[in-house]
Amino acid sequence: MTASLMLGFKVLVTDVDVVFTSNPVSFLPANADIMLQDDVNGPRGDLCSGFYLVLPTPASIELHKRTLTMTMTKSIIDQTALNIVIREMMAESGNSLQVIKLNRDQFANGKVYFEMGKRMFRGESPCHPIT
Repeated sequence: MTASLMLGFKVLVTDVDVVFTSNPVSFLPANADIMLQDDVNGPRGDLCSGFYLVLPTPASIELHKRTLTMTMTKSIIDQTALNIVIREMMAESGNSLQVIKLNRDQFANGKVYFEMGKRMFRGESPCHPIT
């Protein structure tokens, strides 16, 4: 992904359990370096890397270089590393990283869509106990 950004491509990242009910691209804002899902379970208002759009900006390239280095040199998963690096970059003086947390209703993560919505499949109504 970092190489794609360095070549000037926008990158849309999705996990395999992301459900699309329509084309999401037209609903994504394009006024930030990175736009990510809300991670309802995460500590400190973490972001979810299960679905996000990243634009090829110097700040987003630096973000992904640092995240890649962290995942390769420490025993840490990509979502945790991404959140750590975002927090670090936001705290640095002269920070230019622009981050948007996507609307949870439009861009629900797996926890919100499947578990909290009590769904097994897209479009399914919440489960009801058999009586």
